Amino acid sequence: MKAAKTADDAAEATLEAANKAFNSTLKSENAKVATAVANRDAANRALDKAQDAANSAKFTMDTKTDLFNKAVLALEDTINLCNQPQPPSNCARQLASAQASVKSSNTTMKQATRAYNTKAAKLTAAQTALQNAETAFTGAITHKDTALNAATSAIEDAVMKKQATAAALNTLSKKCAPGGRRLLGAPGRQGYHL
Repeated sequence: MKAAKTADDAAEATLEAANKAFNSTLKSENAKVATAVANRDAANRALDKAQDAANSAKFTMDTKTDLFNKAVLALEDTINLCNQPQPPSNCARQLASAQASVKSSNTTMKQATRAYNTKAAKLTAAQTALQNAETAFTGAITHKDTALNAATSAIEDAVMKKQATAAALNTLSKKCAPGGRRLLGAPGRQGYHL
């Protein structure tokens, strides 16, 4: 009888430990998922910001490229004008101005292109960071599911063991009591909820 009571107490302790482990696992896994969600949200915001910056830089680059192309066309027109049999008297000044405009617009176009390339690289990095954050989030959810399934299984096993030891103790109590009365109180708790 003492062995049955000891086994029942041990099963009760195992069940309580399994419940505590489940609660601890749940808290820990929820924290990991919350961190993964926060990281994913931050990566999403960073991607939006990088996309806006890349779009703005692309617009600037396109504008500067258009200005360069117009300057080149204006230079060609000036060259054609100056090659006429009767060129304007200020042809040399117009030509120098058109060449300076091409040089200046070429410089700003190159700067805008470099700026766009930098922003595009940051956009690519932000996209990669978001993909990594999504992967980490999915991993956290999968890990949580696995951990909680294991903790739930441990509780279920402990409940089965507790039910078996309680039943054995109850049967033994009935056999040992005169007139079939129980000598011991009701076996320990049996109703655990997940």
